[in-house]
Amino acid sequence: MDTLCRIIDTYDPKLALIFCNTKRKVDEVTSQLQARGYAAEGIHGDLSQSQRDRAMGKFRKGITEFLVATDVAARGIDVENVEAVFNYDIPQDEEYYVHRIGRTGRAGKSGYAFSLVGGRDIYKIRDIQKIRAHGNKT
Repeated sequence: MDTLCRIIDTYDPKLALIFCNTKRKVDEVTSQLQARGYAAEGIHGDLSQSQRDRAMGKFRKGITEFLVATDVAARGIDVENVEAVFNYDIPQDEEYYVHRIGRTGRAGKSGYAFSLVGGRDIYKIRDIQKIRAHGNKT
């Protein structure tokens, strides 16, 4: 969390997506960000459709700067001007990684993609790097 907040404070994105692998992690990260004073909302499959719609609306309007989401809940998110994507958790599937980071830098604009990696996840990120380096699209 400290690393995430330092990066946020350094780059100061106005709109950013933060991806987590589980609903529980989405709730934890959202709560911790809110406790630190960041305008954050979380979305995942345990929320009602109206709760997800409300969170998405606030994010689209820029009321919420940080949308914390699982991959499933994030499907179909098409928000302009997302300046940064954070992989708080490295996804299990390389395709999700590509899908996540593709949410920023759209329509000729630049954006940032950050992956917070530690412990055993270093092997997952190395696998992703190898696949991307060889130009293979899975």
